[in-house]
Amino acid sequence: AFSLKRSFLCRAVAAMGGGASKDAARKAMASSVIKGASSMSATEQKLMDCFKIWDADGSGAISKEEFASAMESLGSKLSKSQAEKLFAEADTNGDGSISLEEMHEFLFGAPHLANYFQVLVQLQDEMDVRTLKAATEYEGAQAMKDNEEWLVKAYEIKLKPLIKKSFDNHDKHGNKTLEVDESIIFFSNYCEKLLGFWDRMIESRMEFWLNKLGFLDIIGLEQFEMIQTVMEGFTKQQRDRYMTNLDTCHKQAFDVLDKTKDGRLQLEEIVQGLTPGTYRYREFHRKLNLCTFAEFDEKFKFEIDKMGLVTKIRSSQSNNRKSSNGSKGTSSTAASREGSRAPSRASSRSSSKQVAISRQTSPARS
Repeated sequence: AFSLKRSFLCRAVAAMGGGASKDAARKAMASSVIKGASSMSATEQKLMDCFKIWDADGSGAISKEEFASAMESLGSKLSKSQAEKLFAEADTNGDGSISLEEMHEFLFGAPHLANYFQVLVQLQDEMDVRTLKAATEYEGAQAMKDNEEWLVKAYEIKLKPLIKKSFDNHDKHGNKTLEVDESIIFFSNYCEKLLGFWDRMIESRMEFWLNKLGFLDIIGLEQFEMIQTVMEGFTKQQRDRYMTNLDTCHKQAFDVLDKTKDGRLQLEEIVQGLTPGTYRYREFHRKLNLCTFAEFDEKFKFEIDKMGLVTKIRSSQSNNRKSSNGSKGTSSTAASREGSRAPSRASSRSSSKQVAISRQTSPARS
């Protein structure tokens, strides 16, 4: 136990470099825990070993005094008030002590990855609105191309800064790269957030297809609930595949991102792996045994098609358009007999919008 404590302190002091910031102190503690770990189980074991050292009285939790003592032993230059603020950040339930679970989150939490997936949901929701607008207004292929270009730029503007922040957060050793031991925490956090993201995306896709596209009146809620059940099962299958081969998945993911093969991941390599639509993004997810958003969406559409719902939807759309075109033809003939001008482009678009609205308010018969 003495040799473990001594080794641990030496690594922590070296990682801290005498820094006085709260972030530096947090990273120093994390660096000392994960140094040299080659698997998730080894990382967890190292955390438990260090936690026992910090928990001087063996109570199973770290008190404020024990936390301050640990910081001092690590060579921290934090002031008393800074140390107390750091303790408060770790003590999330405010009971005056830090549990093992709280320490895990304190050292290895990934707030920027949580924000990354939140923005990803927001961008997809906006893309859905743009896609719906292009479809209902019959703007054609150019509008779809413009939407795709918009999405690529949005990834660059809104996602890349969050990826960089997450990279910095996981760079526990402070050398501007992610080594294998750091990557284990990064991949674990990413996959946890991704699987939670799928749960939210099921709700998002249901909302889009049912309400925004107005298909609830066409095919009924019961059939969509069946699809929701299938997608929830698909997500569970993804989770099980990843968890069963977790360490292998992490190693393969590291190899596919490590373009320079130097055993470390650079920021740009991580950016490519987390930017949707890129080759590295697809390969990164494949090595993790997890699907990309595009693949998830295709699965959703496949389940809709398999149940024959697309045929019903297209049939309803076709009937609505025929009805609309028939009304336009009658109006146009009458107008020409009276010597009036043909309907303007703006009027045509207005009629199209009315058709889209009618899909939601009047159940169509297939």
